[in-house]
Amino acid sequence: MEQKNKVKPMQSMLFKLVSLFVVGILLSAVLLMIVSVKQTQKSTKSLVQDYMLTAAETNGYIMDTVLQMKGEELLGDANTLGQILGDVKIEGMDSSYAYLVSADGTMLYHPTPEKIGSPVENDVVTKLVADLGAGTIAEPACVAYDFKGVTKYASYYIHPQGSYILVV
Repeated sequence: MEQKNKVKPMQSMLFKLVSLFVVGILLSAVLLMIVSVKQTQKSTKSLVQDYMLTAAETNGYIMDTVLQMKGEELLGDANTLGQILGDVKIEGMDSSYAYLVSADGTMLYHPTPEKIGSPVENDVVTKLVADLGAGTIAEPACVAYDFKGVTKYASYYIHPQGSYILVV
């Protein structure tokens, strides 16, 4: 009687092909997840920046209207500015807030009362103040900047006559 050589299941061609197929599917799934996560992060960041810019522009227009009605002396009243800007923030982001800076870089309103009357510390806003001094009023925008080693995002709106800079 002849005995046939049996191939062990782990060494069979079918097992090798199935294994290769499974590994290929797993690698494809991992690659798709990585690409998907990166795209989602990019889209979310863009959406939040657009929302921040809209918040800055909208509240800037509100400030313009109130300033027209109440006059320039409003900019010296931190309590009234607090009533107008105190609740301005990006929904769902507990760390967000709005503050107002004069054309010379002095904080007119900030949710931290100790900062009112102090010079602005944000490099982006400091540059906007310098530009205002040179007669340039920048268009509203959303920017990323480094503050004490942490990347932060801010949107800003500048009064058409350069009286103030609203930062969200």
